[in-house]
Amino acid sequence: MTGSTESVSPPHTETGRTNKVLIVGLNWLGDAIMSMPAIQHFHANRPADDLYLLTKPALKPLWQMHAAPDHILTISPGNSGVVETAKELKRLSIDEAFILPNSFRSALIPRLAGIPQRTGLAGQLRTLTLTRKLQLNGTYQSLHQSRENAAVLGIDTEDLPLPTLCPPIETRRHIQVKRSQHAFLLGLIPGAARGPSKRWPEENYTAIAKRATEQGGTVILLGTREDESVCSRIEAACGGRIINLAAKTNMQEFATILKMLHAVVCNDSGGMHLAAALGTPVIAIFGITDPAKTSPLGPSCTVLQKSTKRTRDISRHSAEAIEALKAITPDDVYGKLTSCLPL
Repeated sequence: MTGSTESVSPPHTETGRTNKVLIVGLNWLGDAIMSMPAIQHFHANRPADDLYLLTKPALKPLWQMHAAPDHILTISPGNSGVVETAKELKRLSIDEAFILPNSFRSALIPRLAGIPQRTGLAGQLRTLTLTRKLQLNGTYQSLHQSRENAAVLGIDTEDLPLPTLCPPIETRRHIQVKRSQHAFLLGLIPGAARGPSKRWPEENYTAIAKRATEQGGTVILLGTREDESVCSRIEAACGGRIINLAAKTNMQEFATILKMLHAVVCNDSGGMHLAAALGTPVIAIFGITDPAKTSPLGPSCTVLQKSTKRTRDISRHSAEAIEALKAITPDDVYGKLTSCLPL
């Protein structure tokens, strides 16, 4: 079944329907979190729907901390996983699917599953897999990415909620770091999956860590396996009152620690979005990426950026982006931190 391409400005949500709905989730941590406001709004306005969320296995623990999905399904890996996942969905007899990613694979799975209504953004071959093809109008170029996700879900309000996450009580009980045992806890996340073009210089994170520990605080270094080396170097340069947890936490432990911190300094990264969604004050350092599109969504977030250039398309080793990050000094960052820390 095929349909005509629609220009989105954006469409309206139908409410009061009782059916099985699938949302195909986004694949990166930050993107997934930026989709949460729309999914929360969708769930609140269609409470009778049985809501399934399809995500990659690595992000299942993230969605387990979110209240909206009634069921969390994972995409099986590889090409054979497309068929396996489609078979699983077909057995569920889902009525309607909304595909948030722009990839062909993400749209193919609901089509193979025989889901009768399939909504997503139009684009080359994937257009053939959709029954409702959407085309975002030019207004969306200046709007936050969360609004793009809302458009796919048929939401036309500007009043989206902030992301809401709640780490499980069991995980909170297992974390040994206790906020009350420290003058203040400052989190540093020096990594970013996009590489040097999004990473504030290592020596600047070291300077922040030294200053915080000199004022009696404890610094917690966080990140993935790819961030182990930079976090180890910062730890070695600073000495005491540093807790290095890079690559030592799972998703829910990572979230639990972020929630107990007094503040976080980070790059434009998935960790930034996770900290913001947990309500922790965030000082986010941007080079030339566009905060109008990807700024953190939380009650207390500050974006530091000195470049006048804004772009979504950036290479991993952009000299312009690296220079823009260097222009932001440790004094710039620590000046913003003073309002967050109990100094």
